[in-house]
Amino acid sequence: LFSFLADTFEKTIETAIKESGLPVFLSRSSKVLPVYKEYERGIATWLNASLGPVVHGYLSRLQSQLGSTSIQIMQSNGETIEASKATDAAVRLLLSGPAGGLTAMKHLGRQVGIEQIISFDMGGTSTDVALLDGEIGTTSEGHIGPYPVAVPMVDMHTIGAGGGSIAFVDSG
Repeated sequence: LFSFLADTFEKTIETAIKESGLPVFLSRSSKVLPVYKEYERGIATWLNASLGPVVHGYLSRLQSQLGSTSIQIMQSNGETIEASKATDAAVRLLLSGPAGGLTAMKHLGRQVGIEQIISFDMGGTSTDVALLDGEIGTTSEGHIGPYPVAVPMVDMHTIGAGGGSIAFVDSG
């Protein structure tokens, strides 16, 4: 419960698993999300452990294709992280696409002298809406489906209807 204050036990277990030689992906809660909210920390750690191996595989293949080229990956809060560090922070990449869109909108707004912007990003399955007032707002109280995701992310609202959604009126 209190690993965010004292992570000695988690680090000891992590070290023992690494030294065992087991080929497993490790996700330590005190590293993923060091906050007092144990449920949110647990969800973030679970998501990180689930996504980490997938992200690692993808980024390893990408890096091997690009050689020594430095790769930066967009995070959910609109900032970038080195690809070599992104695997351990996979949960922080969940909303990287929409965050990239907001970052581009902020940049475009500054180029044309507009700082107050409503961003409307309609994809195939959802629509993301955000308000920019000179800066991109962030929150640590986001949700992915029913799960609270307390990692820093852009403050936007998503509805489950995008350009590829099919709606109809029932005659009954």
